Amino acid sequence: MTPKKHVTSHANFYRVCEWVTTTDLTKIHSFDEAAIAATKALNFTVPHYTVKSALEATGKSINVVRKRSSKNRDRVVVLATELAALMRELGKEPSAELLSVINRKGTP
Repeated sequence: MTPKKHVTSHANFYRVCEWVTTTDLTKIHSFDEAAIAATKALNFTVPHYTVKSALEATGKSINVVRKRSSKNRDRVVVLATELAALMRELGKEPSAELLSVINRKGTP
């Protein structure tokens, strides 16, 4: 079964466009952040693609900031680090293989 795509009514799309034009977008750095802020302000669900369409329709933009790799670490490394810490708390030393995942090149 395919999930339904959220369809925004014309009236709600107009409200999103109004929100986009009246909101200080300098502190919003992703379409997801904008969608959450719009949803809270307008009291109805606003998907990120609706915000993107409203930005295009109004000629507005947001400064999309890509997260630095130091903050957006590889999920496997994060899990391995947490697992190693848990193992140490339980009195077991992590295996060499687990430590090699944590210390692999290219990660902070």
